[in-house]
Amino acid sequence: RAYTAAAVYARAPVLDVYRVAKPPAFDGRFSGFGPPAARLDGPADNSGVDFYAAYDDKFLYVGYAAAQM
Repeated sequence: RAYTAAAVYARAPVLDVYRVAKPPAFDGRFSGFGPPAARLDGPADNSGVDFYAAYDDKFLYVGYAAAQM
């Protein structure tokens, strides 16, 4: 069982998610989230998806921005 847990942990990505003092604004700009938690590159130079995440006392906020998909 320890081997299986170690193998799963080795493959699992780690995302940095930061606490926010106030909920981020949902304005399409993701300015309240801080830097993207992860990026998935697409097939072209300017394509891909940025994933954003933040949390406060009550909620976990997640969002994504796709470029030229």
